[in-house]
Amino acid sequence: MSAVGYALLWDFDGTLVDSGELWRRSEYTFLNARKLPWNDAASRRLLGGNLELAAHVMAEVTGVRFSVDELRRGLGDAVRDALSRHVPWMPGVRGLLREQHQRGLRSALVTSSYAAIVRTALEQLAYAPFQSWVTREDVERPKPDPQPYRLALERLDIAADAALAIEDSPAGVASALAAGCHVLAVGPDLRELAQGHERGGALAHVDSLAGLTLDAVLARFPRITARARSFAILAPRYALASLPPGRWRGASCFSRVSRASLARRLTSAGKRSAPVLP
Repeated sequence: MSAVGYALLWDFDGTLVDSGELWRRSEYTFLNARKLPWNDAASRRLLGGNLELAAHVMAEVTGVRFSVDELRRGLGDAVRDALSRHVPWMPGVRGLLREQHQRGLRSALVTSSYAAIVRTALEQLAYAPFQSWVTREDVERPKPDPQPYRLALERLDIAADAALAIEDSPAGVASALAAGCHVLAVGPDLRELAQGHERGGALAHVDSLAGLTLDAVLARFPRITARARSFAILAPRYALASLPPGRWRGASCFSRVSRASLARRLTSAGKRSAPVLP
C-alpha cells in the first residue's frame, strides 16, 4: 500500500525528457535520405502525437505513405540511440522523480512512445521511478483517447479522482481529463488552453517544473491534497485493523483496543470524514 492516497501519472516526451529536438532530427534524417521534403511547421504538428499521426502528416507533405513499422524503425530507433548516449531531462524532473520515489508514491508512465525508447531513458536513473508503464504497444487507441490513462489507473488500482497526470501537449491533457484525472499542464504553449478549460480545480498550469517540489505541485489541487490528508490519518488505522490479533500487542495507542472495537471506530471515522480511499 502507498503511504498516501493518490498517484502521479507522467507523460514521457516533452514532460520527462526534452526529446522534441531528437524526434525533429530523426524526421529530417529519415526523409532527407529519401530525398523527400520536410519543414519545421510540419514537424511541430507531430509534437505530443504518435507515429500514426506522423505517417499522416508525412503523407500530406511528401506524397509518400510510410507504415508505422517503417517509422518505428526509421525514427524511433534513431531517438533511442540518441537517448542511449545522453538523456536530456526536462528542468525539475529528476528532483520530483527522486522525491516521488522517496515518499513511496504510486506512479506510472503513460506515453505514446514505445517501450524500448522509454527503457533506454529510465535505465540512466539509479532507481525505478514507476510501478507501471503504459506505452504505445499497450493500447489500441493512443492519446488523445482516454484509453492509455484508464489502463494506467487500472494497473495502479486507483480511482481517477485520486490521480494527477503531468502532461505537456493538448492531446495528453485531453486524454487525461477524459479519463477523469486531475491534470497539471506544463509549458508556455499550454497556458491559454489551461485558462480556457479549467474545470472545478481539475486542471492547473505551470510554465515549467523547474524549482517545484511535490508539495508545491499538489498545492494547486485542493481535492488531492485533502485526500492525501484523510489517507494519512486513516491509513495507519486500516493497517492495524488488517493485522492478526496477536500482532497488535505493543502497537502504540491501540495495544489495549480489541479488533472489533477498532473496526467500529474506523467505520465511524469513515462516516464522519467520508474519505475516498483507493
